[in-house]
Amino acid sequence: MEKGSGESSISQSVLELIVYGAVHNMHITRTKVLKLLYLVDLRAVDEGLTCRSGIDWEWYNYGPFDRAVLAVEDTLVQVGAVVKERRQSASGTEYFELVPAPQFQPRQPGTFGLDRRYYDLLVSVMDAYGHLTAKQLGDFAYKTPPMLLAQDDDGARGVKLDMSLGLAGDRRTSRDKLRGLRRLRTRRQAVRGQQDEGDLSQLRDEVAAVASARRAATRTLVGSDEQGA
Repeated sequence: MEKGSGESSISQSVLELIVYGAVHNMHITRTKVLKLLYLVDLRAVDEGLTCRSGIDWEWYNYGPFDRAVLAVEDTLVQVGAVVKERRQSASGTEYFELVPAPQFQPRQPGTFGLDRRYYDLLVSVMDAYGHLTAKQLGDFAYKTPPMLLAQDDDGARGVKLDMSLGLAGDRRTSRDKLRGLRRLRTRRQAVRGQQDEGDLSQLRDEVAAVASARRAATRTLVGSDEQGA
């Protein structure tokens, strides 16, 4: 599975997570699927891997989210790969647990086509956080660097999360990035309001402001090409 492989990548990741959870007696809900895969993707960034879940993360109502994950889960249920079982919490609240369909339950994890390094990260995240409740995972997700940065940026839900910060991101670096993005946004808004080309002397400053991001993107692309060679 390579970065950007889309819905098939999400399907593999979701199914692998659900099977691993069932084998290790973890209660998996769709909320937990989202939060756990978000943490796996952040770990992948920390490890410098190009493989991801394929999810396009944004800050929605309750943290990291992508509607594509819900669509994939629904499809897995429709084709009979996953079953939604009704459960009741200690407080009496009903919820649905996602479990592998009977034909998959004897099947061992690690057999659905995930990149092996990415699968190993999924296992490490599941072992560390899989037994947490959905609320506990949500609280933890809000403290991760991409979510902290999104909350600092005027608290606007619906923004894309900067996954490049990883799970072990530097808080200072996050704030520096935010300030730089705000400066660029302010300059671009001013330029859009001009009736002529204006003062072009700031163009050099803007190019310099995104130089580090361009270098990081180039390293990622070069590394990906070398791995595929």
